[in-house]
Amino acid sequence: MVRYLSETKLRQFETIIGYAFQDKAWLVQALTHSSFSKELAQQAGQTVSNYERLEFLGDAVLELCTSEMLFRAYPDWPEGKLTKTRATIVCEASLSYIARTLSFGEFILFSRGEEKTGGADRSSILCDVVEAVIGAVYQDGGLEKAKQVIARLVWEHWRKVPQENQTDYKSTLQEVLQKKGLGSPEYRMVEMTGPPHDRTFTMEIWLESKQICRASGKTKKAAAQMAAEQALKWLKQENLWN
Repeated sequence: MVRYLSETKLRQFETIIGYAFQDKAWLVQALTHSSFSKELAQQAGQTVSNYERLEFLGDAVLELCTSEMLFRAYPDWPEGKLTKTRATIVCEASLSYIARTLSFGEFILFSRGEEKTGGADRSSILCDVVEAVIGAVYQDGGLEKAKQVIARLVWEHWRKVPQENQTDYKSTLQEVLQKKGLGSPEYRMVEMTGPPHDRTFTMEIWLESKQICRASGKTKKAAAQMAAEQALKWLKQENLWN
């Protein structure tokens, strides 16, 4: 049987994020991977919710709060710089780095198989859990508490993320294309493979009715970033960007 979260573990995690849940069920859900839900249903006939819905909510809350924090912290920055900086803060590479630094992987509930194959250190999962935890705090304590957790988890740590983990290829690609008068890139999600708990997404970038690159990632965001990186390499090969 797969492992469960103890009260001690829950308190340890609450200490890390600086928030004590009124309803611990939200926290447990935020730390429950879909593989755990599936295995528990198969072995014990029990139904438990995983973090996917909270991830969806937390993603929106994180973007809103990060936007506000940047807006207030940098009153002289233009919209473009605010947008680009926000993208580097909330991207998978940054969030997974932060989660790894804070040992989030030690608290996530996985099936035995997912745990053995390194799920606890998979960037896409760690990023998802950060967003899910934010969604859980929002559900449990409201927007102000969520802001406090974001400030503690994300805002205080993002400057420590290595520069190579903060590259926002999508924003860079957009800027390059605008400067060259080449129009805007169109991102097309063309394929999704793998089981629900381990999806792989394939993204294409089209420019002026022409497919210029194709890349895959464990999340839609990651696939888009990887495709944008490939698009920048294509522009260099075509001598359209130096």
